Amino acid sequence: MFQHFIVYLFAVSPLVSLTGAEAECPLQLNPQRVVVRYGGSVEVNCNTSVLHKGMGWEANEGIVPKIINQNLITWRVSELIDWDIKPFCYINTNDSKQCLIELPVTVYKTPDSVSISTVNHRGPMKEGQQYELQCDVHDVAPVQYLTVKWYKGQTLLHQTTFSDTDKTPVNKTVTLLIRPDRADDGAQYRCEAELDLGAEGPQPSPKYSSEPLNVEVYCAEAECPLQLNPQRVVVRYGGSVEVNCKTSVLHKGMGWEASEGAVPKIINQNLITWRVSELTEWDMFPFCYINPNEGAQCEVKLPVTIYKTPDSVSISTVNHRGPMIEGQQYELQCDVHDVAPVQYLTVKWYKGQTLLHQTTFSDTDKTPVNKTVTLLIRPDRADDGAQYWCEAELDLGAEGPQPSPKYSSEPLNVEVYYKPQHSSSTETIIKDDKVMLDCSVKANPAPDYTWSSDHLNLNISSSVIESSALSPGKYTCTATNSLGRDSKVFILKSTGAEAECPLQLNPQRVVVRYGGSVEVNCKTSVLHRGMGWEASEGAVPMTKNQNLITWRVINLTEWDIFPICYINLNKGAQCKVELPVTVYKTPDSVSISTVNHRGPMIEGQQYELQCDVHDVAPVQYLTVKWYKGQTLLNQTTFSDTDKTPVNKTVTLLIRPDRDDDGAQYRCEAELDLGAEGPQPSPKYSSEPLNVEVYYKPQHSSSTETIIKDDKVMLDCSVKANPAPDYTWSSDHLNLNISSSVIESSALSPGKYTCTATNSLGRDSKVFILKSTGAEAECPLQLNPQRVVVRYGGSVEVNCKTSVLHKGMGWEASEGAVPKIINQNLITWRVSELTEWDIFPFCYINLNKGAQCEVKLPVTVYKTPDSVSISTVNHTKPMIEGQQYELQCDVHDVAPVEYLTVKWYKNQTLINETTFSDTDKTPVNKTVTLLIRPNGNDNRAQYRCEAELDLGAEGPQPSPKYSSKSLNVEVYYKPRHSSSTETIIKDVKGVLNCTVKANPAPDYTWSSDHLNLNISSSVIKSSALSPGKYTCTASNILGRDSKVFILKSTGIRPTFWTVLTVFQLSVALISVI
Repeated sequence: MFQHFIVYLFAVSPLVSLTGAEAECPLQLNPQRVVVRYGGSVEVNCNTSVLHKGMGWEANEGIVPKIINQNLITWRVSELIDWDIKPFCYINTNDSKQCLIELPVTVYKTPDSVSISTVNHRGPMKEGQQYELQCDVHDVAPVQYLTVKWYKGQTLLHQTTFSDTDKTPVNKTVTLLIRPDRADDGAQYRCEAELDLGAEGPQPSPKYSSEPLNVEVYCAEAECPLQLNPQRVVVRYGGSVEVNCKTSVLHKGMGWEASEGAVPKIINQNLITWRVSELTEWDMFPFCYINPNEGAQCEVKLPVTIYKTPDSVSISTVNHRGPMIEGQQYELQCDVHDVAPVQYLTVKWYKGQTLLHQTTFSDTDKTPVNKTVTLLIRPDRADDGAQYWCEAELDLGAEGPQPSPKYSSEPLNVEVYYKPQHSSSTETIIKDDKVMLDCSVKANPAPDYTWSSDHLNLNISSSVIESSALSPGKYTCTATNSLGRDSKVFILKSTGAEAECPLQLNPQRVVVRYGGSVEVNCKTSVLHRGMGWEASEGAVPMTKNQNLITWRVINLTEWDIFPICYINLNKGAQCKVELPVTVYKTPDSVSISTVNHRGPMIEGQQYELQCDVHDVAPVQYLTVKWYKGQTLLNQTTFSDTDKTPVNKTVTLLIRPDRDDDGAQYRCEAELDLGAEGPQPSPKYSSEPLNVEVYYKPQHSSSTETIIKDDKVMLDCSVKANPAPDYTWSSDHLNLNISSSVIESSALSPGKYTCTATNSLGRDSKVFILKSTGAEAECPLQLNPQRVVVRYGGSVEVNCKTSVLHKGMGWEASEGAVPKIINQNLITWRVSELTEWDIFPFCYINLNKGAQCEVKLPVTVYKTPDSVSISTVNHTKPMIEGQQYELQCDVHDVAPVEYLTVKWYKNQTLINETTFSDTDKTPVNKTVTLLIRPNGNDNRAQYRCEAELDLGAEGPQPSPKYSSKSLNVEVYYKPRHSSSTETIIKDVKGVLNCTVKANPAPDYTWSSDHLNLNISSSVIKSSALSPGKYTCTASNILGRDSKVFILKSTGIRPTFWTVLTVFQLSVALISVI
């Protein structure tokens, strides 16, 4: 409070000591600037050598109240957690002056991590080509003191500084382009984050370095004397392929190495063909090799792309059903099922025949995947009835099918709800038998119409009125639907025989800042008996001898003013023209915050942002806009008719993903007061809200096949927040490995599973390590390669080989197949599988004496017996603003690692939980959700849903089991949309205090003009005297009051009646 007083004192008081000709402030700070680690302690002395009436410290933390009898006071905080603190020491000197000195405080945080990576590249680099390195610095502040430096070995290559003024921690990403040569083979690159906080900061400056990035560079070598025709092939899965390999040199043998269609070494031919009649391996690496008579063996790899067109392409809306609202943001989703390879896929969005957007993919998956792409739209009224659709195109290059295969979704028909909006706000009409006052306007839903005028006594609901049936004057038509309303004023003028009011206002409408000055001229060109201005401020008495009079106010402080210029014509009639006046005030502050949340957000969960706009008027001209970075997300307008300043709170629901980590949200309040208002329209923005998003690890592909080599790594590195831990498992590993990378040369051929885990979940990737040509892998193929079986269901899997052998069979605790010698295909078959943890494998005894095996991954599942929802330790109605716990119980489900429990409020997904348990047998799971309901949640329905997503091999769609709905009743106190309302006394006008509350409220009225107890929520204005009337709505949770200011009409007929009577009386006395 005192801080606001100080600022106010500086603004208005001549007693405050400033710089310039006046003496400087007699205070000394020691130290004069401080640098503090977030959460650290700080203390600073403020002393003076002059006599004074009091001195103190003002600050958000560590305030020191005014002290009179000391000359040294200390600002002290043991744990500083305010990023943007501005403490100042002040003194009241004996000569009645006050001054202050602000202490510059820098609160810093060193980065949580510094990491280096390559962008869109893995493996060795090629000499002379350009690559991009990326340095990620996480959670550092303040960024303006940060320098990111790049090193190769010990040599500084480049450095980057930042001009951002963020005080709170942010994430920063910096890139460096390199073009390595052969001298860089084996070089180590690293990046370093340094916080140089000046002389007052820690010495030396904190420095945090990434792990080194080891670079391997391939140099150009002599080419191999082999030619492939074609040089690249694109084959549909299950299709046939053949490629010739030829040479023109003498050799000691040439052949094809491949997992399908291999050609053994041949000596006496110069052309050999790799041929497969039905290609069913997704990740093929065929190569042709030659042993020349002179020189070493060399090979040429054949690039093979195996593709599959999507099974389906579908479009839907995300978390929304029914019509869309104009101006609001919606998310469309396009699902492309079972397509490969995804790096050649483009998903395109269309509205009608217009291309809106397209998305490509950098994933390296070779096997079919499902892809989901979203598009944010903000429809307007022109989009009502529009058709959106998405298209999946596989562009496989010149060797692929021509034209590229395209698959479209069904169209999505969009209905848009929009409020009425007339093309003009006023229209002047000459009264005539054939002319109509036509208020018709487009809106969805169709609008209702109401008319108001001093000349109307009937309620009219038609959009059209005949002008011939009306008196000259103003007629206001209002079109209203569920989204809002819009008014249009018709000025009906008489024909030549019936003169209109001969007054002109200049300007015809005024917009004035509260406390500002205004003047408007009113003139006439006819003879008259007097003209003047009626107004609650700046009234001009009746003047007879002038044709121009001015309404003038130097300091306009009435919000709801209705100035009227009037004239008394020579024929005895009086007419008037009303001046529309808009008094405005820009907001004191605009702030952004999160609702009921602190700290990092979780990917995929829903959060609510709140924008608070304080003390702005009039609110009907206010627009609150939401931005993420520079992108407009949403905007809100208001239909309230309050003239006085109000506070407005607007919320935005967001569901951040990993790309939003480090994003900045802000809100902006804009007052668009029309052509007569200030230009450009005043805009006031909040400080940015920095969002940190926690997200689980997610590899771009679930499997990767690697050829064993001295230079090739099994790289499991993946982005996640918090940073993940890594574990490896394999039949070929005996050690615990926590690194994300393993050298392939140190491993035996086989499967290696790497799991990356953080607090949000885990993701596994399988590396299939294959030997080179000299070392054969196990020649068995399983079909299917993985099975998902319902407990008690049947299963069968084929195991086949194409090589000669001494016996093959299946080993399993159920359905084992003994060794068979004379067959190349055997089937593992169980009619009723009742073992939860089964590990079948197919084995073969090769003619050379070795045995090998291939394991079959089996998932046995059970859907839940029941899913139920309940409240924890609560049975009665909920109270607005209090916290409650909901519980979801899922009974007897397996395996739990594939279970997701989702929470819904009505049709909106609000949270979801996954599980990392490795139990194979059925378990019970209990999940809870904390809610803090408000009045809008009264009668909301909550439910929870258990979904078993068992992957592509599982049932489609995934089994979902929902609880019954939990109906929530919320008690909330009355709360009026505005605290005051000005009403002009009228036969039809009412003071309407009706407000929503639960339980229903009681009403009481108080006023100097009331003698009766009134319990109704509505009073007719015609029965009351002008003045203030306070209505209080109360229930068991609280009460809220609203003040109605009842005014009489602008021009008082009684006054002019009295004046006329008085003038007649004087004339009569003179005659007598």
